[in-house]
Amino acid sequence: MGILTKWFEKDIQMQANQQLQQMMPVIQQQMANLYNQNVYQWIGKDQMIIDFEDKEKFVENGFQQNADVYTCIDLISKKVAECSYTLMEVKEGVTKKDLKTYENMSFSDDPSARLKAIQLKERLFEEVEDPKNPILRLLEQPNPMQNYEEWITDLAGFFLCTGDGYMMGNSTSPELIEKRIWTQMYVLPSQFTIIISGGMFQPVQGYKLSMTYITETEIPVNQVHHFKSFNPDFTVTGASLYGQSPLKAIYRNVLKQNEGQDELLKTIKNGGAMGFISPDGDTAQLTKDQLGLLSQKMKEAKAGDSIMDRIFPSTGPLKWTQIGLPSTDLQLIESLNLDTKKIFSAFHVPMIYSGSEEASNMSNVSSAPKQLIYNAVGPLSRKIRDAINKFVCEPYAKAEGKKYYFDFDFGSFPEMQDDMVKLSEWLDKSWEITPNEKRLAKGYDKIDDGIMDKVYAPSSVVPLDDLTIDSAYNSASINGQRDKIS
Repeated sequence: MGILTKWFEKDIQMQANQQLQQMMPVIQQQMANLYNQNVYQWIGKDQMIIDFEDKEKFVENGFQQNADVYTCIDLISKKVAECSYTLMEVKEGVTKKDLKTYENMSFSDDPSARLKAIQLKERLFEEVEDPKNPILRLLEQPNPMQNYEEWITDLAGFFLCTGDGYMMGNSTSPELIEKRIWTQMYVLPSQFTIIISGGMFQPVQGYKLSMTYITETEIPVNQVHHFKSFNPDFTVTGASLYGQSPLKAIYRNVLKQNEGQDELLKTIKNGGAMGFISPDGDTAQLTKDQLGLLSQKMKEAKAGDSIMDRIFPSTGPLKWTQIGLPSTDLQLIESLNLDTKKIFSAFHVPMIYSGSEEASNMSNVSSAPKQLIYNAVGPLSRKIRDAINKFVCEPYAKAEGKKYYFDFDFGSFPEMQDDMVKLSEWLDKSWEITPNEKRLAKGYDKIDDGIMDKVYAPSSVVPLDDLTIDSAYNSASINGQRDKIS
């Protein structure tokens, strides 16, 4: 009786677990709906999600008019485009944990972690070298108007300007579009890209380009991949669906710097502080014609090349009344330098790249290139890597059963060669690593020879159990010291 009872209880439990698994998608959907009901309850179907932070001004007043913003964005985006990349086919049995471990290890400056990443790469992936591979061909020429470097520079640049990156895919047939197998890829200008909502339970239904003098045509959501920076602006407008530009936090510094540069230009043009010349004394008066002549003489004197050009006669005593303060009294240069530091800090770019004399004298000049890679270029590259894997590589796993993985090779940067020196020194001391593993760690191919896959231990190192009088005697005889032991 007890056995039957236990059997029925086990059967009921199994049925309950099966029912729970069947209901799980419904439960998850209800939980998602509950979230949407709280966060997106004000959003209607076919409604444009407006980001009231006008991002056109970040492009116009920031990148296009501010030299420091331009320098930071241009430097980072070009570095991302310069980084070499590789496409690999993922081997059977590879888990998400394996991929995450590889990603973390591959961007470490620790020699042991770098070696671990190389070993994982060998175990998890098979590099794709066929130039006819559709993904490699797409990356090489994303669209008829752009090659890879131009396309990736646009993608990185728009993201840095606005906090949003939009990749749009297109194909030669509706079937390929349905499978999300792209034959062309474009970058949407993020300052003009608007999210179209499908309502509370479908916050993102599609996208539109809202530009002057164009017909707005909705782009289906499955043809666009949007990646963004963190944005805490959870308001009833749905603004959190967009990213936050780094320029938003420093926009006042950008505007102040723009105004300061304009003020410096005016100061240079007028030769100093502004003011006016007037008769000195109650009895001194100038007629209208005399004022006109005096003004003309002042202009000629300022434009003159010789000392005598700066001397002109006057009909009476004159005085100078200054208006405002000169740039030195306003400490305008110091203020502009402070704004420069704020801008470079927001983009995580070392100050050495600002070109200032103060920055060039800093003690960490030698480490600045590596800091740029680790703090600015690397994080953005990983965002783009994840976007390409999601939007380009992932659909092939469903359509063709092949799982591809796109990755950047940060070791290809000249700035990272110091890490290779550290790695080489560490490998020389690590006798437990085979010669072929050392070659892979240094970026060389394996040598197809069995002796290169063996571990070579130093001859002076022996197990403690073997450290007998005889072994010590024999070892000493080799060194010519047998007489000392005897």
